[in-house]
Amino acid sequence: MPSYEPTLPTKEPTVCKGEEYTLAVPTPNVGYKLQYLKNDTLLQSTASTITEKISKSSAFTLQFTDYCGSTEERYLNVYIHEKQSLNRGCFKTINIGSR
Repeated sequence: MPSYEPTLPTKEPTVCKGEEYTLAVPTPNVGYKLQYLKNDTLLQSTASTITEKISKSSAFTLQFTDYCGSTEERYLNVYIHEKQSLNRGCFKTINIGSR
């Protein structure tokens, strides 16, 4: 039976808080099973593509099990953008037009 080596993104993604993130891996070979965990909580989907709402930085674990019951894991962190405030930092109000 051919082996299966799913690859996850090499760059850890950053999304806006509340956005959905889609994680896709190649469809597993016959005899392989997929499981996903998000922050150590087992997700219901066993498909090769999952979409999850990201409300805080999250750690995903992909577990894949072969036909003999041997399980391996791959890991991916998904980060959220921190809130930006227009009243702080380098932002400056500029009035354009007549006075």
